[in-house]
Amino acid sequence: MDKIERKKECTKKITVVGMGYVGLPLAILLAEWYSIWGLEIDEKKVKMINNHISPIEEPHLSEELKKVKDSLVATTNMNIACQEADYIIIALPTNYEEELGQFNLNDIFKVVSEIRKVNKNSLIIIRSTLPVGGLQEISRVCNEEKILYMPEFIRETQAFLDNLYPNRVIYGFDRNDISLTQSVNRFHSIYLKCIKKEKLEVLFVTSKEAEAIKLFSNAYLALRVSFFNELDMFAENNRLNTAKIIYGVCLDQRIGNYYNNPSFGYGGYCLPKDTEQLISNSTDIPINTISEINNSNRIRKKYIANIIMKKCNQTYADNDEQSCIGIFRLVSKSSSDNFRNSAIIDIINELLLNRCKVIIYEPKISQVKDEFSKIEVINNIKLFKELSDIIVANRYDKILDDVYEKVYTRDIYGRD
Repeated sequence: MDKIERKKECTKKITVVGMGYVGLPLAILLAEWYSIWGLEIDEKKVKMINNHISPIEEPHLSEELKKVKDSLVATTNMNIACQEADYIIIALPTNYEEELGQFNLNDIFKVVSEIRKVNKNSLIIIRSTLPVGGLQEISRVCNEEKILYMPEFIRETQAFLDNLYPNRVIYGFDRNDISLTQSVNRFHSIYLKCIKKEKLEVLFVTSKEAEAIKLFSNAYLALRVSFFNELDMFAENNRLNTAKIIYGVCLDQRIGNYYNNPSFGYGGYCLPKDTEQLISNSTDIPINTISEINNSNRIRKKYIANIIMKKCNQTYADNDEQSCIGIFRLVSKSSSDNFRNSAIIDIINELLLNRCKVIIYEPKISQVKDEFSKIEVINNIKLFKELSDIIVANRYDKILDDVYEKVYTRDIYGRD
């Protein structure tokens, strides 16, 4: 069956609420075969999407967006987006708030309630990360039963491919509800038409089990990052070769050669907050390993800042004037445009507390100037190299090869 024939057959309408890192790649995937509305409050994002320009920097995403220009339309209008939708997918951010001791679900409460004012019958699918018990809380607060949790497992800069070839699909809902089970099965049939993964692991579990799967997955990834960062601290302090130790350790197939590149600490949007949420969900349980993950990450960032200051003092002694510390990029990953909660930001703040002289090189200068108004932010790499006595790079780039002797990084793969 060719694409045109399938388009005629697929009459279901789907709405994705939130055109961010989770929602937009999924909307593009579904739009290859279905009519998709993208609901977004940011008018600038809406305009870009409707002009077939991705507001997210990810390889090939704008190219994929152009392919579905006839079937994906973004809007800020709830009525237009949701009134006739058969399935409504919510992909809004859920931030962890210390005062609440859990994710703030207020935006989801609000959106679910507003959806039901214009559409009583659609199946609501939550892709936002939830605390354990979150879906039940949404159901209670919004008096909503036709709802399920479908956690996402995507990597930043690989979101479209991870949607196209998912490593597993989890549906969390009340399986005693026959009508809801039938609706979930119908949606799953639709979803299967859009992906290209041949052997797909699919789990139908309770909502609490699905929420736990998501949180424990990210907690393990955070633990793995912390483990190899602690290995790196041991190697650096004992003047050992980190790369050789990691290579030898990871030859054990039970450990595997992945997610093992030392960094200045994990950051980003998911790992810190999801680990905090899991800890919050486990206050009466002695989960000592998980409760120490974020603490290990905080220690790592302080350790890195101290190493930089030691190197800075050495340079200062040589130069007879205060050394300039150049921060190379703010983003967590080199191919990303996302710098929120990046580990390097905590290190910068630690350096500033110790009155170090800091400048930042960031090509996406327009996105960060307001956030770092007290620091000189430049996008001229030549000038940056000239001004910096020490260059701090969480992830190495070959653009630094000519000043390699100035660079401090723990990236063991960057020069490959």
